[in-house]
This record gives sequence, C-alpha cells and structure tokens, in this order.
Amino acid sequence: AGLAPSFIELVQLVGTEEGLTKAERDAAVEEIKQAVQMGYVDTFHAKHDDNCRAKLGLAAWDDDAQELWDGLFKLMASRCGGGGLDFTIFFRSLSDAKPAEA
Repeated sequence: AGLAPSFIELVQLVGTEEGLTKAERDAAVEEIKQAVQMGYVDTFHAKHDDNCRAKLGLAAWDDDAQELWDGLFKLMASRCGGGGLDFTIFFRSLSDAKPAEA
C-alpha cells in the first residue's frame, strides 16, 4: 500500500517521541501498510461483488452467483473486441428483461 511520505514521517516522529527504536518504528509503518492494504482489498472485493450482483439483477451474492458471474465474464471476454460484445450494452439490456423473463 502506498502511504503518503508525510504520513510515514508522522508515524516515525510519533514513534521517536514515544521512545521506540528505529526497528520498532519501521515495524509500525509496515504494520500500518498491511492494515491499509488488507482493508482496501476487503473493501474492493465487497464493492465488486455488490456491483456484479446489481448488474445481474440478483438479490444476494453467494457461491452460485460467483460461479454464474465467472462463467458469464469468461464468455463475454472471449467475444469482445473487433466488433464483438459491448459489456455496457449487454448489462444495460439485462435491465430491460421483465422479472418473469429473468
């Protein structure tokens, strides 16, 4: 995770004020980087899954929904380019289907 240099300097300064060794300050910076990165990854996946669910018009996201998405995405990706499938138009057209047709 890319922490701003000024934030890293602040962590180092606070660590110095608290009497931490350089190794302890560096470890604190690494721990913060890991926490930010993991938080980002978890948030990204949750938002991505929610977007996929909405695009497919599903009420919930589960393993079956993930399997449907993976298969559909592979099929769509194999048909794109050179006048192939337009992802935006495809997903927009799904919203035109009546609930009984879905």
